[in-house]
Amino acid sequence: MLALSSVSSGEQQNTDDLKAEIRAIHEELRQTQERQNRRLQQIEDALRLNTEKEAERPLPSAKAMPIEPNKYGVMLSVCSHGCDFNDLQKAVDATAPGGEINVAPEINGTCAVIRKPLHIVGKRGTDGRLAHLVGGVCNGKAPLVTAASNIIIEGFEISNVAVGDGNGACIRLDPGTRDLTVRDIYCHDSQDGILGTSAGHFLIEDSSFIGNGFGNGQAHGLYIDGDEILIRHCQILSTQNAGHSLKSGALKLTVENSIIAALNGHNSRALDAYAGGDVVLRGNVIQQGPQSDNSDVIGIALEPARLLPDGHSLLLENNLVIFDNASRGGVLLRGQKLGQMTTHDNIFVGLKGMGLDGVQDIGNHWFESRKQAGLPSFNGTLSSLPANIAQVLK
Repeated sequence: MLALSSVSSGEQQNTDDLKAEIRAIHEELRQTQERQNRRLQQIEDALRLNTEKEAERPLPSAKAMPIEPNKYGVMLSVCSHGCDFNDLQKAVDATAPGGEINVAPEINGTCAVIRKPLHIVGKRGTDGRLAHLVGGVCNGKAPLVTAASNIIIEGFEISNVAVGDGNGACIRLDPGTRDLTVRDIYCHDSQDGILGTSAGHFLIEDSSFIGNGFGNGQAHGLYIDGDEILIRHCQILSTQNAGHSLKSGALKLTVENSIIAALNGHNSRALDAYAGGDVVLRGNVIQQGPQSDNSDVIGIALEPARLLPDGHSLLLENNLVIFDNASRGGVLLRGQKLGQMTTHDNIFVGLKGMGLDGVQDIGNHWFESRKQAGLPSFNGTLSSLPANIAQVLK
């Protein structure tokens, strides 16, 4: 028994020694991890400081700017698990100017203020789902806030943006935004679609803005200003709460091959070019519905205190314009004629007339009703509208 007891005591000592060694290793690993975490935080803080300094000085054009690699490379990924980041702002802060950020096709509740040239891409899943930004709002403004040149945003669903001042937008354009591209965006059920000013060239294409607008006409489907804005292949539908479907004070605004339709929404005008400017509408389907507030479709230069100094003109060509309120009747235009206004080869349905004197009426076709124009009856949905004017001309 004594011999057995002696052996057991030696084995116990050996076990205790091994356990002590394991504890020592664990402690060493813990301390190493803490040092690594502190170093990583120092790197991220330094990177954030560099980013803020970068935003304070003018940036060259993204086309001329070489893409600089960083420790993550020139392309970062954002998703809930398994990507470079799960927070969009951290990804924006970490990548170099001119780089690309890919966001997974899932719901993402973060947001970002973009202060450098970047290409931010929401990826589309095999089931067709887009990367969906919902819940995150930066600076009390939007899930995506731009404040730099040469930013490209594409491939996102953005929804349900609401803030205390009533101007929550899917995308907010802060000072410093220039040469912006927005593509393949589905923005819906928010206080504003896109809000703000982009200097230079501003392109919006292949996007849908549905059910936006808030508060007695103070927020709109789109409310955008700038030097030169081009909207093409877009849908602006069912704007709410007496907001304009599209409000613009741009020096030059061109809308092509798009659908601007109130449907059964409670919008004000299809377009309010409040400052005048050079306005071109070409190849669009434009519709005002039974709940639209105004009896004019397009307002021109209706805010005298904010008029542009010169460069005023209006061109409407090859559009289908429908006024779906037979009891009220409506006119095409209201406002001021500050320059040449030309309408040619359009189809006007349900309108009483032009609304402004001195507008050239060349080759247009005027119909009192949908039936007379050979259009289906209005049912409150897109199915009662052609996808484009070419379908009407067949």
